[in-house]
Amino acid sequence: MSSLAEGGADVLVAPARFAPSRRGRPLDAATLRALFALPEVGGFMPWLPVALHAPVMVTQNVAVAMGVANGTQGFVAGYALVPDSSFQRVRAYPDAAATMMRVDKPLAALFIRVPGATFPPLDGLGHDFPSDTFPLVPWDGEATVRLPNRSFTVKVSQIPCVPSHAITVHKVQAATLDGVIVGPLRGPGAVRNPPRTALYVAASRVRRGDALAFAWRPQQQDLDHFRPPKSLEREMERLNALARATVLP
Repeated sequence: MSSLAEGGADVLVAPARFAPSRRGRPLDAATLRALFALPEVGGFMPWLPVALHAPVMVTQNVAVAMGVANGTQGFVAGYALVPDSSFQRVRAYPDAAATMMRVDKPLAALFIRVPGATFPPLDGLGHDFPSDTFPLVPWDGEATVRLPNRSFTVKVSQIPCVPSHAITVHKVQAATLDGVIVGPLRGPGAVRNPPRTALYVAASRVRRGDALAFAWRPQQQDLDHFRPPKSLEREMERLNALARATVLP
C-alpha cells in the first residue's frame, strides 16, 4: 500500500478490476452495463469518483460489529494508491472547473470518516487520521452475465461505496434526518413506476415539517399515483371506527 496521495486533482476516478472467464476477450460497453446492473455486483461502480470531504455510502456489510455496513454514510478523508499507479487528466465536460484525474489501477484503500463512530487507530500510514476514520479496501464479487447469445462469469473487485450526494427512497427507509429535499419521484429521471409508498417514505424521514422541501411540483396525477388504494382507506376507516367505539376517551 502506498502512502496517502492526492494526485494533484479535485476529483480522482478509480477503476474496478474485473476478470472475465472469456479467454481474454475484451468486454464491450453493452456487456459492462449488463454486468454492473446485476445484483451480485450491486454497489460496485466501474469507475469510482473520489473527492476529499465528499459524502459516500458503503454498499456492503464490511464490518457490521463496528457499525460499517450496507447504508453507512461517511465522508472521504483520503485514499491510498497501489504502487506504480499512473494518472491521466480528463474532463467531465468542456467547461468543467474541477480538475479530474483518472488512475489506471484500482485504489488500495479509501479512508472515510463516519460521524459519531470510533475505530481503532490507523498506524503506519504517514498520516494522522481522526478516530472516526475507517479504511475501506477492495471488495470482491462474482456474477454471471447472461446475454442473448452467450453467458459467462466475471469476477469484480472495487471499493464498496458510492457517492451519496443523494439517496434513494429505498435506502432512506428507517432513517431520521435533520433536513430532506425530495427530488422528482415521477417523470424524467425518476423510476418509471414508483411504488405508492415512495412519497410517504421520502416525506416522513425528517424530524420537523419546516425542514422538508420539494425540488419538484407534484401534479394532480402524481398525487393520485401515490394515493393509498381504496381497500386500504376502507380498512383504516374501519379501524378508526373500532377504536372510537372501544377505546375510552
